Amino acid sequence: MKIRILCFFILVSGFINAQSPLCSSTSTNFGYERLNSININGQNYTVNTGWNGPGYVDYTGTPVPTITAGDIITLNFQAQTQGNYKQYFKLWIDFNGNGNLNDVGELVHTSYSQWSGTRNFNHTFTVPETVFNGEVYMRFIMVYSSSPTLCGNYSYGNTVDFKTTIAGATNPINHSGYVYGAEEEPLEGVTVQLKTQNKNQVGFSYSLHSEAVTDTNGAYSFSTNLDYNNYDYTIDVVPPALSIPTLNDINYFTDKLINGSYNSKDYWRMDVNNDGKFSVADLYYMLAYMNGIFTQYSSNTPSTKVFHYQQTPYFWDPLDTDTDDKSENFGYGSYSLFDRSNGDSTIFYIIRAGRKN
Repeated sequence: MKIRILCFFILVSGFINAQSPLCSSTSTNFGYERLNSININGQNYTVNTGWNGPGYVDYTGTPVPTITAGDIITLNFQAQTQGNYKQYFKLWIDFNGNGNLNDVGELVHTSYSQWSGTRNFNHTFTVPETVFNGEVYMRFIMVYSSSPTLCGNYSYGNTVDFKTTIAGATNPINHSGYVYGAEEEPLEGVTVQLKTQNKNQVGFSYSLHSEAVTDTNGAYSFSTNLDYNNYDYTIDVVPPALSIPTLNDINYFTDKLINGSYNSKDYWRMDVNNDGKFSVADLYYMLAYMNGIFTQYSSNTPSTKVFHYQQTPYFWDPLDTDTDDKSENFGYGSYSLFDRSNGDSTIFYIIRAGRKN
């Protein structure tokens, strides 16, 4: 049993080392055991050289050399104690890159040993074939007397975070983006769909894989276990139903009508009776719809117009500056294909009839 002394060192890990994006983890007491060094896949890291910490070290800026699916990886470390104390060790790797290291199969090493003095440990682990390519986080924890948990503080030991790159594995379909309105402000509550079909399949027969709904920032995201080597995919925006304008919207369009200041977007959002011009009639239609007198503007008024910015920037960019009618320019519209060239991220703009944004 350890003899506790009244004067001991307490150190908050963030005081010495910046915390990686992973959950907080550190020891709070020092002086009895320490992790001196660790070597992963041939890369050596110094952790502690004295008995006063730190309890947490962030080595994500010095990556572990690339690991390959199916490879056997070396894990060697040196630990030191000031008495005959039992230490527990664990190493996690975020194999699917989702930021959660507690998924099944991501705890790649667990062991314990009791000794006094300095001791070297030599282990290996095998990278599964089912991992995903890309940058991932790793965490190694040594804890006195009890098995480590991924997050939270503990009395004695060390936490070290790393980053590495996985190659030769699954290339997952993960995608994110934003949906904005006509004034390039976020739209919340818009449904976005991820659809897939078999890789290199002839024709277009995409089926729904999953849906996401935009948040208050207009953001959406998809995280899947699908391998891009096996599937093509498309991201589709489900055009929102015709929405009731507000007084703010009507006041905005009234000012436009008074000032005679229009742009090309107004042919979708302001010309609600779809007669190719702007007039008091449009404002009347908006007020009537807002008050439940009308249930639609006209039989051929589109409720929304969707632009996929990455594929058709030449459609969206002129809308703020040009004044001509571009309402026949439909382009790719509400879907996007094969967005690997966009870094798996897409921006959509939606123009809604009768709505400023």
